[in-house]
Amino acid sequence: MQKKVLTEQSIYYGDVSMPKNWEIDPTDLAHNILHWNLTDEEFYFSRTFDKLNCYIKEHINLKYKLNLINKETWGDMYSPQKSSAPLNLYNYYWYFKSALTPRFCDDVIKHGLAKKEQVALTGGYVNKKLNRDDIINLKKKRNSDITWLDDNWIYKEIHPYIQKANKSAGWNYNWDRSEPCQFTKYKLNQYYDWHCDSWHKPYEEEGPTKGKIRKLSVTCQLTDGSEYKGGELEFDYRNYDPHMRDENNHLIKAKEILPKGSIIVFPSFLWHRVKPVTKGTRYSLVLWNLGYPFK
Repeated sequence: MQKKVLTEQSIYYGDVSMPKNWEIDPTDLAHNILHWNLTDEEFYFSRTFDKLNCYIKEHINLKYKLNLINKETWGDMYSPQKSSAPLNLYNYYWYFKSALTPRFCDDVIKHGLAKKEQVALTGGYVNKKLNRDDIINLKKKRNSDITWLDDNWIYKEIHPYIQKANKSAGWNYNWDRSEPCQFTKYKLNQYYDWHCDSWHKPYEEEGPTKGKIRKLSVTCQLTDGSEYKGGELEFDYRNYDPHMRDENNHLIKAKEILPKGSIIVFPSFLWHRVKPVTKGTRYSLVLWNLGYPFK
């Protein structure tokens, strides 16, 4: 029997035939790799490769009941003598269970509740005066109440965990500032459907965020999981809109952060959602951490 071997070269040069809706663009992959060779950005990720990688792993699992493990090194098409990290994520998130003290969590909740609540918006509704139809459509996607917190005592407590997660997970993204924290309250039946935190282009407004993008997202669990039901944080690891396919086969449920004070850090381009709360109230604190675009 002749073996079929999937080599780096066959992927790089487009010798891989993919089924409908799973097509890959080898030119885009080569472009990403060339950029990494010309810069010092420690970011080895490609949406094109990750799409291919997900398909291969799922196909092998479904057809042959085998679980594939990614290689620890990957050939370099522009410098064959070198090896680099594979072009995909080993860790989709990194968490710290019960990292923040109950007192800190309670102080943040008290601080957040003392401020005037706002209706949580999504990208298409920011800086727009909402009419009735806008509000109806918005709540189909997102329904929660928020306030904004921009306090050094909060950043001082959480930033060390972001730095540690960034290194421990192997992402090593370059980032240098956080946006104001979003204190979020999810009451009965409130939720946030599938979304990515990253935008399609860098910030354009003058100021310290100009030219930067969201690279690392953080959610801090301010309420213990025993105080509410529902409200689960879930991820879809395929990096394209989960509404396009059967989401139930690709979910990662972040159950590790249910204890009060837990922190979860993840790349801002990952799809995630907060399911509807069915009992009680869920309080959380969200941070987005910025840097110049990946090269």
